[in-house]
Amino acid sequence: MHPYFFVYKSIGITWFTVLSLMGILGGYFITKNLGKEYVSDAKKLEDVFVIILIIGFVGARLTYVFFHRHIYEDNLLYMLKLSHMNLSLTGGLFFGMGTIFVMAKKYKISFYQLFNAYVVPFYFAMAMGVWSMFFDGVLIGKEYEGFLSIYYMGNQRHPITLYLSGLFLVGILIESIAFKTALNQYISYIAFILMILLYYWIKVAFS
Repeated sequence: MHPYFFVYKSIGITWFTVLSLMGILGGYFITKNLGKEYVSDAKKLEDVFVIILIIGFVGARLTYVFFHRHIYEDNLLYMLKLSHMNLSLTGGLFFGMGTIFVMAKKYKISFYQLFNAYVVPFYFAMAMGVWSMFFDGVLIGKEYEGFLSIYYMGNQRHPITLYLSGLFLVGILIESIAFKTALNQYISYIAFILMILLYYWIKVAFS
């Protein structure tokens, strides 16, 4: 697939840029509209959203650099060359959750309330973002001829990007159902952990 969404002369806009912006903007509006179910102060929600976004992104990059130090030893400036392929989801999650914990303490809001305010925007952003790997041709499913198989990179394959995107959409559905139950807190945490574990399992099992 072609990694560029739009190309005009020397100007090119990648799918990664487009989908990232869609994920961020979509996440912002979801937070603004649904987050108030958990936190009444919309201004705090918006401020924390931006902080989580920045720290999560920086954390994702620093974590990747840390575990691939050999790549940057001779050229430190190369650390500034960013793409979705040199960001660590695990690092982003770790720093993002840490930010939620700190902000919850600062604003005297329970961690659970802040977590729930941002978990659906996270699922939405992930459901959108994984498609950038499809357009870049770096998320390639194993050869497979059967239900949902697609012709991709010269063979019929598992539509692994569709699996991953669908996984996070299921996460949104689970969260919408959990919201109406008395055990919402536990369901949200368990579902979140399962979503992340399944994400990595699908990547390993089908690619």
